[in-house]
Amino acid sequence: MAKETVNMRIDPELRAKLVEMAKQQNRPLSNLIETLLWEAVKREFMAKRK
Repeated sequence: MAKETVNMRIDPELRAKLVEMAKQQNRPLSNLIETLLWEAVKREFMAKRK
């Protein structure tokens, strides 16, 4: 699957927390963010199916 670039602005404190989470999980920040977004999307779809 091809990847696309998304530019966005986030609060520096949020970014710092995300960087720390990524380090703890030993993975790149972009991978962590993509995973968190997928989880949020899946939760939303599951909630609408009920």
